[in-house]
Amino acid sequence: MKSPERITMTGSTNKTILIIPHYNALNDLYRSVKSIGKDENIDLLIIDDGSKLIPDEEYLRDIFSSNGVLSLVNLKQNVGITAALNYGVKYAKDKGYKYIGRLDAGDIVLGPRFSLQEEFLDKNEDYAVVGSWVDFVDTKGHKLFTLKHPIEDKDIKKAIYRYNPFVHPATMIRVESFGIKNLYPNCYPALEDWALFLELSKSWKMYNIPKILLEYEVSENSISTQKRLLQSKSKVKLLMNNYRPNINQTIGLMKNIIILFFPRAILTKVKEIIK
Repeated sequence: MKSPERITMTGSTNKTILIIPHYNALNDLYRSVKSIGKDENIDLLIIDDGSKLIPDEEYLRDIFSSNGVLSLVNLKQNVGITAALNYGVKYAKDKGYKYIGRLDAGDIVLGPRFSLQEEFLDKNEDYAVVGSWVDFVDTKGHKLFTLKHPIEDKDIKKAIYRYNPFVHPATMIRVESFGIKNLYPNCYPALEDWALFLELSKSWKMYNIPKILLEYEVSENSISTQKRLLQSKSKVKLLMNNYRPNINQTIGLMKNIIILFFPRAILTKVKEIIK
């Protein structure tokens, strides 16, 4: 990746940095930044991925009300979500942050999310990832359903071979768990999050806070929608590459093969019905 065109930052004593990748979605970005609670002790790194619509840095600083430093990176060209996130991981390592929080442009933070997640990781040093339950909404803010993923580590590790037991922008990740060289894998297009979590699950524990701490917007412009077929193929590839012959993993693999043939609208409707 080429060096960023610009980065602005100052010193900070916070242990968590929140990473938001951005690409041509200014209103979504501003709405997400506004939702971060003023009592949260976090820094914010916005990585603009070669957008034509460049974020207004002065306005971002005005609306970021939390107790932390806001830094803006403008990449010279569009490199994609995985490369942008890995830039953020390297940044967090270089600056000595302990935790990485995640949020996507368009998603809304609910309650003292980051304080709760940071507190959990502080008290549980053998855990790498902590997520939460999530409300899914349409682009008008109407609630579609609540996704209550498994809470405990043992249940998460069973589920992770069938589906992604985390909503990526609702997670906080221990920087140490990335190790010296580990980053988001780039060999599973549009599925870098699940691939990372599955790899981390082999060495670390994981947890979902049983509270709704994020409002996730289901949009036609999301990666899950625009690159659904590519993502579905990556799911099958990921599960096959990590496959061991047992009932749980066999069910997971077969389920994701079947999902290849169903449009997302139908799957979302099913989730609404069985919520």
